[in-house]
Amino acid sequence: GIIIVYNRVPKCGSTLLVRIFQILSNRTRAFTFRQSQELRHYRYSTEEQHTLVTDLVRYSYNVSYQRIVYEQHFHFVNLPSTSKNIFYYINQLRDPLERTLSEFDFERYIGGSSGAGHANLFLHPSLRNLTMDECVSTGDPTRCLTKLYGVYSPISFFCGQSSFCDDTVTRPTSDAALSQAKSNIERYYIHIGILEYIQSSLELLEHIQPSIFTGVVDIYLNVFNSGKVFATPNKYRHMTSNKTRSILRQLLRPEYELYNFVRSRFIDHYTQVFHRTPNR
Repeated sequence: GIIIVYNRVPKCGSTLLVRIFQILSNRTRAFTFRQSQELRHYRYSTEEQHTLVTDLVRYSYNVSYQRIVYEQHFHFVNLPSTSKNIFYYINQLRDPLERTLSEFDFERYIGGSSGAGHANLFLHPSLRNLTMDECVSTGDPTRCLTKLYGVYSPISFFCGQSSFCDDTVTRPTSDAALSQAKSNIERYYIHIGILEYIQSSLELLEHIQPSIFTGVVDIYLNVFNSGKVFATPNKYRHMTSNKTRSILRQLLRPEYELYNFVRSRFIDHYTQVFHRTPNR
């Protein structure tokens, strides 16, 4: 059976995609949608990688090799296809600065709110009231882009499980990490949407796997009225100064290199299929 793995990058509209997939699966029965219960387990040992593959293959067998869409936040794992099961990856990205600011505020929301579904186990209490402006202006601004401060690396989600991809302590910004991420994207990902082009991204996803995803655009337009599903409450959202944004934009150059690589691939693919440029 076909197993589509959505190893979702946080704060790129992934809650919207998950809701769309849930509704579509219930509506068409064209695929089984499976969500992981693992919210924060991104790094996998060799044994855990093997377990992930075994679990997905067993699940595929249990649903008689029906098509599966599986979602989880985790860094890329090479999933070997066989004669019975074919693995494909999908994902979605967002402008790196906007993603970073969104995640920084979101982590403070789940750190300070019992109603957010799960506590933030990583954010130190002393950092919970810190704004991005304060973070950038009171020390080395690169620290504000680390997991310790509540920001995860989108590069790691495509780079994978090698040590040079690990964002546990510092961001993976090396040429090796970027090169590995791009290589995995070209080899294993059938689709990476761009949040800034969400409707066009869904149109392309429908085109790439029509037997599974026909209906995603209709659900986006008619169920969600072209809107977002989740927004961090205003209490936890802070305006960021132009000075801070400018500093962060410079620091995020590796992330922008990855984003622009994916964005240009998306635009080229969309234009090739539909003979028009995608709408923002």
